[in-house]
Amino acid sequence: MINLEYLICQYQATDISLAIKSHRNRNQNPAFEIIDEGDSFIWRFTGLQMGLEEEMEDDVRVNHMDFYIGMDDLASQIDEFPNTTANPVGLVDGLRVPINSIRPGGKPINWIGPVTRVEVSDISINIPPYRLRENTNDQIILNIDREFSRYPITSGANQTIREIHFGIEHNFDVSRAGTIRIPRIEFTLSENEYSEVLEALRNSVEFHLNL
Repeated sequence: MINLEYLICQYQATDISLAIKSHRNRNQNPAFEIIDEGDSFIWRFTGLQMGLEEEMEDDVRVNHMDFYIGMDDLASQIDEFPNTTANPVGLVDGLRVPINSIRPGGKPINWIGPVTRVEVSDISINIPPYRLRENTNDQIILNIDREFSRYPITSGANQTIREIHFGIEHNFDVSRAGTIRIPRIEFTLSENEYSEVLEALRNSVEFHLNL
């Protein structure tokens, strides 16, 4: 299980915003596990807490998922990521440089540098009562970069303001059902996409430890 600092997964319709928000500082324990399926790796999230429904007026509407981990926390947990012998695929769709911009949900982006971008094979999100699934007409891209946190992140005896951000924005197919009552998030990477992410995260940890 890989422990996170913060996670937000947000559904935004024409006039409402509904989100899963989990924060370590509030003892909500956001985390994910990576399940090795042989030719793919499933990322499954836990510690998911529902936020309150909010009204929207003129804000930009984007269905998205973002999660964060402090660099010291990543360094202490990097060996818990499953190994793979698959070849990394390299970057997908180029790099992004979001300097001085604001992420959907209102978080300023204090960008340091890119880590990698890969294509997600499949994604499944429940934000009760909504179900968000892959739109097969649109790529799902997992973007990973290095950022400065807005506050010091404590890990053991250390503190850092450096963190890794993982983000997915996608034109999801959305449905609604009263039977959807439990928040759920998982996505799948092919073994080659996962190898790219693992190599990039290991390189980021090595760079951080040598600062």
